[in-house]
Amino acid sequence: MNTISRSQRDVHVIGIIGLVHLLSHAYQFTLAPLFPFIAESYEQGGIGVSYTQLGLLASLFFASSGLFQTPAGFLVDRIGARPVLICGLGILSLSLFCYSLAPNYAFLALLSIIAGIGNSVFHPADYSLINGAVSKQHLGKAYSAHSIGGYIGFAIAPAALPLIEPLLGWRGAVAIAGGIGITVALFLLFWKPNLNMDSSQQLNKGSSDPKSLSAGLHILMQPTILLGFFFFFILAMGLIGFKTMGPTALHEGWQFSVVFSGNAIAAFSTAGVLGIALGGIWADRSENHNQNAVRAFSLSGVFLLVIPVVPNIPVLVFALLIIAGLLFGFALPSRDLFIRSLTPPGASGRVFGFVYCGLDVGASLTPILFGWLMDGGRAELVFIAAGCLILFSAAVISITDILVQKLESGSGN
Repeated sequence: MNTISRSQRDVHVIGIIGLVHLLSHAYQFTLAPLFPFIAESYEQGGIGVSYTQLGLLASLFFASSGLFQTPAGFLVDRIGARPVLICGLGILSLSLFCYSLAPNYAFLALLSIIAGIGNSVFHPADYSLINGAVSKQHLGKAYSAHSIGGYIGFAIAPAALPLIEPLLGWRGAVAIAGGIGITVALFLLFWKPNLNMDSSQQLNKGSSDPKSLSAGLHILMQPTILLGFFFFFILAMGLIGFKTMGPTALHEGWQFSVVFSGNAIAAFSTAGVLGIALGGIWADRSENHNQNAVRAFSLSGVFLLVIPVVPNIPVLVFALLIIAGLLFGFALPSRDLFIRSLTPPGASGRVFGFVYCGLDVGASLTPILFGWLMDGGRAELVFIAAGCLILFSAAVISITDILVQKLESGSGN
């Protein structure tokens, strides 16, 4: 296995990160499209809880993931990405499988925390592999595979799980979802391709150990890196809140069926895959990555804001979600390249792990807030809040770019 060619290793790495990121994103929203069934009484097969309580499950998941993501990044630096990745996938998948056995709400809450710990490893491990083990000429493909895999995962969960539920119930649906991840984790455990980092990609050693806590924290506390964290924090508040409660909002507020509502949110993510592909091509031909991201995120937020004020026509709502998802996906390659431009040499793994931690921190706050909006009968505010937050995230990119220009100008003087 250690004698495979460089191209074969690139294929292995790109395939692994695409697959595990797909599972990670699908698992983030395994429960969300099933909320109407879980909220039912015990007699009807649910556990008899409010949407606010169900939103809290997502908040616990993302809070746990965010808390452990930066430590997971340091662990990746010390023992390697592969064992951390497999362990995280195993913990996450097993937790989801155990959702099907949960006797009450408290058990679901505990499993959500454990699942979040498993989910914390993916961004630091994935980006460590991309930046350290993939050939430069295939780097763009690796970034695309990572984002596209995640978006396919976003699309699969809300589309597939409501279709499985009538056959096996919500417990059977989550058991199948968790079982798939357990199978993949076991496969990766016994399949051992060469995923060693290139020596040229290793962290540069200076007077202090670059893997030490103090050196790592010094890098992460740079103003531009902190703004990168804040950008992901705001972006996640809009995106995760929308994806968590979007299906329920369309069902309760617009009176669409559960299946249509899930598929409408899935269409946002499916269109995002096409947007990522087109955005990656555009990013390769443009150097204004910050402006590309700002414009696309802004337009995506505007289209979400429009949904509550247009006529209640399913085809129209579906079309607006497709356009919003396409624009959102288009922004992602430019977003990652812009964040990469902020990263000091040799620190991409921990920087990406830290700034992406903002996703989990932001995501931990919004599901319960969006659930509160649903319990208050304000389904339209789910889309209004999501649109405004995505617009705000675009503004943060502009502020970060201004700061970068000032710092470069000051260093030039």
